[in-house]
Amino acid sequence: MVLGQRMTYCVLRLYVKLGLNIPARAVRRHASKVAQPILNAKPKGSDKEEPSYFVDWHACVVNGGKGGDGVISFASTRHKQFAGPDGGNGGSGGHVVFQVSQNVKSLTKIPGQVSAKDGRNGAKRNFQGKSGQHTFIPVPIGTVFRSEDGELLTCLDDPGDYYIGAHGGKGGRGNTAFATSTYVAPKIAENGAKGEKNSIQLEMRIMADAGLVGFPNAGKSSLLRAISRARPLTSEQAFTTRSAHVGMVQYDDYEQVSGKSQVWVRSLLL
Repeated sequence: MVLGQRMTYCVLRLYVKLGLNIPARAVRRHASKVAQPILNAKPKGSDKEEPSYFVDWHACVVNGGKGGDGVISFASTRHKQFAGPDGGNGGSGGHVVFQVSQNVKSLTKIPGQVSAKDGRNGAKRNFQGKSGQHTFIPVPIGTVFRSEDGELLTCLDDPGDYYIGAHGGKGGRGNTAFATSTYVAPKIAENGAKGEKNSIQLEMRIMADAGLVGFPNAGKSSLLRAISRARPLTSEQAFTTRSAHVGMVQYDDYEQVSGKSQVWVRSLLL
């Protein structure tokens, strides 16, 4: 098929070079083989992008991981059938840790419920179960933690600070831990403890480095759109922006400055 197309192309070039009239059949046949541009079916982008809202308060339920259970097991070797207990201990459950990160500027991506990994059960031959992995949640600088009743728990002000929201349960002991000189074959083991379950309220104390406050239609949202990647709604009507928006301005030295656009101002300057 490729050879036939090449011959048709050569014949057409020969017709043109000799100044002869090209048959209409050959023109239709050759035109059907010419590649045509493909139109883009995707619609063009719109200026009305969905804004990303800024969250400065969030309630979260954290669950620590459950500890692994201890095991009842007795060793049996080749030369000694009753070699004593060899049940291993269970692994501890993981913690839920809130850690400060300079790359996070809002509480938007924090889930409403967080659970850490459970510890694994022990095994025979005194094998201890693997502890559950800790769950780390990045939070912005200046995050304040309060209990469900509103009591202040802690505040993370410096990079690298962390707060354990829920501790994991301790792993249970195997029957080896209960062996004594008088009780050489214990048939008892502990279950792993349950992890803590707390309801925590997170609140941002530092929202932005600079704020834009002014009268309606003064250009606050337009200025924020121009200098940052924030996309608040803008129009000719007053009170278009009804929620606070935060934009980030990055510099060549990797420094980030956040700016906030106030919702509106109803007070008059006298």
